[in-house]
Amino acid sequence: MLKKLLGGVFVFCVLSLQLISQGRCEDNLTFYNSFENGLKEEQSLETSSLISTDNAFALEEGIAGKALIVGIENDKKGLSYEYSAEGNIDLKEGTVAFWVKPLDWNGNDKYFHHFFDARGADSELIIYKYIESDKLFFLFGPRSAQWTIAYSSVAEWKPGEWHFVACSWKDRTMKLYVDGELMDTKDIGTLATTPFASFFIGGAKPEQWGTNPQGKTLMDEVKIYGVALDASKITEMWKTLRPSSSAKSLPLLSVGKANNMPVLDGKIGDDEYNFKAGGFLDIRTGNYSSDQAVCFLSYDASNLYLGIQSKVH
Repeated sequence: MLKKLLGGVFVFCVLSLQLISQGRCEDNLTFYNSFENGLKEEQSLETSSLISTDNAFALEEGIAGKALIVGIENDKKGLSYEYSAEGNIDLKEGTVAFWVKPLDWNGNDKYFHHFFDARGADSELIIYKYIESDKLFFLFGPRSAQWTIAYSSVAEWKPGEWHFVACSWKDRTMKLYVDGELMDTKDIGTLATTPFASFFIGGAKPEQWGTNPQGKTLMDEVKIYGVALDASKITEMWKTLRPSSSAKSLPLLSVGKANNMPVLDGKIGDDEYNFKAGGFLDIRTGNYSSDQAVCFLSYDASNLYLGIQSKVH
């Protein structure tokens, strides 16, 4: 009996670790597709919510494992995939997050590029790059009245680069994040009242948006949460998978090794340090200050020497 019990505990623990490693056991996570199983989302105890589709699909190397190609095929056929919204996305509160990589388009081109679209009888949520602009739109509201749109420039997006997008909504507030940073917050004007019926990865019928639509995108790690995630969680999600090339590089400054070391006597003499730098901003307020603080650096084989000279009030 004990052996069977321990065996059951072992299987449970292994299963739990597998689910956690695949992102299924996150708090408030209602939908997750890593595309490791194609279009079928990772659902440990439920059947897939994928709605029957005749669309073929293609996978490529993603930000983590496999990623799904969405957008417009060469024959102008749209690549998008529909799922049931029931139990996956809530009208009142939630977060949609995913990674995208443009394959053949720039962030300031003249075409629509659709990533996500949730629809109900009189409700709509769309995340897409807008036509003839460099703006990423997060649109939310009723289909029969005025929408509310949060947006951000993605002019610097280039083919082959991964970017992280997250959109949250709660009560009358909606927020758009790009690469872990809050880019826009909007007060929702008119609220949608009918629940979402389905949602589309790759947007709904992208081939019908604009004249001569084109462009393909990779999407990966698509997640929906039943709550509006806070900024710290979204930043953490971005940092977890961000490519090293997306980290902002800082300029490098070389300081030569000194022949004569500073004298630690509380005074800073001429030519005592190898490097000297100052600024015109008060670090407490960020405003211009006529009283400059000056930093001095020098080093030898064993020590780094730092001196600061500032006006005493």
